[in-house]
Amino acid sequence: MEFEQKLQESIDKLDELKKEQEELREETEEGKESDESLKEEQEKLNEDFEKLREELDDLEKKNEELEFENDMPETDELEEDIEEEMEQSAKELDKGNKKDASDKQKKSEEKMDELSESLNSLQQSMGQQQQMEDMEALRQLLDNLVRLSFEQEELLEQTVELNRNDPKFVEVLREQNRLKEDSKLIEDSLFALSKRVIQIESTINKEMGEVNRNMDLALAELAERRTQQASSRQQYV
Repeated sequence: MEFEQKLQESIDKLDELKKEQEELREETEEGKESDESLKEEQEKLNEDFEKLREELDDLEKKNEELEFENDMPETDELEEDIEEEMEQSAKELDKGNKKDASDKQKKSEEKMDELSESLNSLQQSMGQQQQMEDMEALRQLLDNLVRLSFEQEELLEQTVELNRNDPKFVEVLREQNRLKEDSKLIEDSLFALSKRVIQIESTINKEMGEVNRNMDLALAELAERRTQQASSRQQYV
């Protein structure tokens, strides 16, 4: 998740930088501010973009550290073009050429748009990939739940046939413990998944909580060899 967060932060900073560059271009075109003041503002934006480039470099390194790398777009050349246009704008302002400075600012904005589109495309493709992975994980967990349900049903049939002194009680109790552990693993996995798939959060957590509550009660009843009460709880799993 750290990579996704850093990517979003970079996109936000780029969009803000583009907005500030656009505002500065408008000020340049209006001609009300002094050349020196405009140049200082442009140089500040240049520094901010240089910091953004460093963050994008760090983002690329983080991507290389991932188990499954994202297909990051090659943006170095585009970043260099933006930097060059911004630097040229500051130089033109230093010479008092507001018209030429404005043209350079406009070009840097357009190239920032291209860079933003590239980063947003990466983000979108990552979102689609994550969604596919989440759906596959959900399918697998539901399969595990169905298997757990069948195994619990089989154990219920065995429990109903037991009498208080049946030596199979220990085996049934052991099996119920195993199913409880399996259920807890499924619950933990579903809980983690529900944090990404909000639609399933409330329903899944409520249902799994009820399953585990009845399993705990069934275990307590089995420990006391109360087969009727235990099987009653097993029915609600």
